[in-house]
Amino acid sequence: MEERRQITLDELIKVIRNKSELTDNFEVKSSTVLYDELGLDSLDVVELVMEVEYEFNVQVNDQNIERVRTVGELLSGINK
Repeated sequence: MEERRQITLDELIKVIRNKSELTDNFEVKSSTVLYDELGLDSLDVVELVMEVEYEFNVQVNDQNIERVRTVGELLSGINK
């Protein structure tokens, strides 16, 4: 059985930066809140996950990301 690829925090942050209008000096880290600090809504988060799935050829269970609030929680949900 093939081991599932794990996405790194840096890889996720790169996708977030590419899909949003963040300034270069805004620091995105594991504790960054998706909705407040990044200004994302639930549709934006779904689009981010779809981009991760496409870019890294992985499948993400939607139940793993239903209640995420931070970048770190999103990363954990993606890697479950």
